[in-house]
Amino acid sequence: MQSHGSRRGIHHQKNICSTELLATNILQMFNGPLLTKLYPTSLHLSEKIHTENVKQRVNGGWSDERDRSLCQSLFSNKWNKLLTQWAPKLIEYSPIY
Repeated sequence: MQSHGSRRGIHHQKNICSTELLATNILQMFNGPLLTKLYPTSLHLSEKIHTENVKQRVNGGWSDERDRSLCQSLFSNKWNKLLTQWAPKLIEYSPIY
């Protein structure tokens, strides 16, 4: 499973720009069956060379200033309370903890 700080079309479809709400939605996805898949027993990595330049898009992507702000805000401690609240549940299946 892969998740990104912003879903395609988040601004023009749902008009949700709240980092806290987005973090809550992502963390809630880990309830139930997804929680057991959080720490896979094996992992395959492959190298992909990015050859295409980022194209300007009206809605979404790194070229959209709103998405840039949303991604950058993830590092501004705006949602640390949510992560702290969910951390015990998220590491429950971790082989490390």
